[in-house]
This record gives sequence, structure tokens and C-alpha cells, in this order.
Amino acid sequence: MTHLKSYTSLEQSKELSKILPLESADMHYGEYCVSGENYPVPNCDDDYNGHCCWSLAALLGILAKIASKIDDDGSADLSSFMGQWSINMFDCPVETTDNYDNPVDACYEMILKLHELKML
Repeated sequence: MTHLKSYTSLEQSKELSKILPLESADMHYGEYCVSGENYPVPNCDDDYNGHCCWSLAALLGILAKIASKIDDDGSADLSSFMGQWSINMFDCPVETTDNYDNPVDACYEMILKLHELKML
């Protein structure tokens, strides 16, 4: 069984931090005290040292808000076909993403495309 990641990677998070309001992140990368490795944890306070991180739910929420700004009936739909994930936004110049092994990467690509079109 394929493991689906449920949050942005550290690299994706760093890029999204340049594009999205940091308040839209619902997690952050903290340092695990025993091993020194980075891993995502929920945002529990405003006083943390780490990189923001977005869960799949947060990314879908961001895309839904953008879709509703484009068109009152607009939607951002997550779809899967044979284990490949994509985002479809109707009534939008960017209607779909490439197919990915997990939904987080599809959301990430759509946000980057919308940013390039200055739609964020």
C-alpha cells in the first residue's frame, strides 16, 4: 500500500511561505529534540522557531477560497484515478494539474500555477 503524505515537505513549505500568508499554515516543522530531525507538528502557539507547514486540509481550504473568488460556483476538486491525484478548478485559467502520487503535490502544483498567474 502506498503511503500518502498528508502535509507539505520542508522544501514545499519553504516555497509556500514565500507565496501564502503564514497564518494559513496549520502546522510547522519543529526540531525533534532526541534525534535533531525535523518533523511537522500542529501549530500550538505563536511562539515557535521553525518553518510553516500546510496539511492537505489547509491546502484544500486555500484552493476552495480561491475558487470561490474566481466564480461564486467555482470549486477546487481533488480527484484520483488509478492511484494518481490531481486538482481540478473549473472556470479558472488553470483547470487541472498534472497527476501525482499524492494529493499534497497536486495541491502544491496548483498553488504555484495560480501564483504565476497572480491569482492568489
